[in-house]
Amino acid sequence: MATVIMCVMGAIFVIVPLYGFFWERDVVKNGEETDAVFTKLKSRDDGDGGTTYDFILEYTVGDRKVEAKRCPGIPSLRTKSVGDVIRICYHRERPERIVAIGGNRTLEYVVFGIFFIAGVGTLIKGLTYS
Repeated sequence: MATVIMCVMGAIFVIVPLYGFFWERDVVKNGEETDAVFTKLKSRDDGDGGTTYDFILEYTVGDRKVEAKRCPGIPSLRTKSVGDVIRICYHRERPERIVAIGGNRTLEYVVFGIFFIAGVGTLIKGLTYS
């Protein structure tokens, strides 16, 4: 039973950062850059009895306005205030999919790397557990 649990946990810790990395890469590869305005901070229940906040960004694609929600955990958005203009890249086919451009993304990639390495280690340990 421990082997199965370790393998499942390892697989999750490998898949999640890979998904995040390739999702972001797809948006940048198939995207267009534009400026977005940070229009409001929206609160929501975090599921643990607390509150978390989402950045609501508004930008124009062609002749229509698009509103996208982004998590405040993104390092390039942490220091922004309502009314600030943020450079983004949006997916051409799904313009609500965005990536903030610029800023230091080192912390984000370090966290992805830690999760990935932990996942590989857990997966190997689960497969070799006796």
